[in-house]
Amino acid sequence: MGSSGSKSTAMDWRDEVPSLADQLWYMYENKIGTDLQIAVTNDEKVQSFDCHRTIMRRLSFNFELQDDDENFMYVDVGDMDPDLFDYIIKFAYTDKIVFKSFKDSIQIHRVASNYQMNHLRKECENFMQNKVDKDSVWSLLSHTNKGPDLTALTDYFLTGQTCACLESPEFLSCNQTTLELLLSQESINATELQLIQAVLKWTRHKNGNKPFDSETARRILGPCISLLRFLCLTAADFSTYVAQSGLISNEDALLVLINLSTKGQAKLPSYICTTDVPRKPCSAAFKVNCDAAVEVRKEEEDEKTEGAECLPAAPAVQSQKIRRSKKAKAEKIQRSPEHKQKSNK
Repeated sequence: MGSSGSKSTAMDWRDEVPSLADQLWYMYENKIGTDLQIAVTNDEKVQSFDCHRTIMRRLSFNFELQDDDENFMYVDVGDMDPDLFDYIIKFAYTDKIVFKSFKDSIQIHRVASNYQMNHLRKECENFMQNKVDKDSVWSLLSHTNKGPDLTALTDYFLTGQTCACLESPEFLSCNQTTLELLLSQESINATELQLIQAVLKWTRHKNGNKPFDSETARRILGPCISLLRFLCLTAADFSTYVAQSGLISNEDALLVLINLSTKGQAKLPSYICTTDVPRKPCSAAFKVNCDAAVEVRKEEEDEKTEGAECLPAAPAVQSQKIRRSKKAKAEKIQRSPEHKQKSNK
């Protein structure tokens, strides 16, 4: 635990650090009057932080110790690097947080959610909503504790900007569960051929960029293989891109080709999807709203000064951003052909 130090030293730092937030942070850094030790642990290491229980309890009731004399607690951060807990500590003392990367914000958001640090969780979400793109969305999709706002955000990218997301190198790093989520979409802005080509690329990557056979493909893909709609392809596209790819066996490929030629002519294996109904593209209005949202985020990013810290937005600023977003969406929708047709009617 820290100590209060000499009286002359205390006078010096109080004079040199006038603001409350800076004084509190100075006391933490120099362990002045600290009365709580937090051991942050994951599977690999433990990192200790000496801090003030009064400051930490403002983050969440989870930091309220039952015994007033108790001065030690464990915090399990899962797979997060314990060093990142320093960001959480600084937020508790200064109400400010600067994320170094998108992945850091996801890890901190996970811990904030698990320990009901609601204010910090919202700060993480604000940062991710402003920074997410076709690359970082794959990390966000793998995040299991997103909440409704972030789930809506990932759905927008997954269904509205599908092709751009599939072209991202980060797509190859997504897990099987995320791929299954993608292939489960009924409305999506990609053709079945584009989806199958992306799955082939993903399977090859997971197999160490080595050729694979149908048995290996089924092991890697699991339930995802049954979500591919081969019967929505033309016979020519199936023969060119799928039949010799190793995704399914030659025997099963022949059965698919027979069904592409004459529907229901041959019985397909149980793992092959039998639907020949194409997925629906997202509506024009949805794509307009997506584009408007992207433009608004770009405008907000341009307005930020270089090196500015990620501070909580004031309510008035948040309202202004919402109004701008709605106005941009409305103008886009009014200019769309779909809206004009309805107006003429």
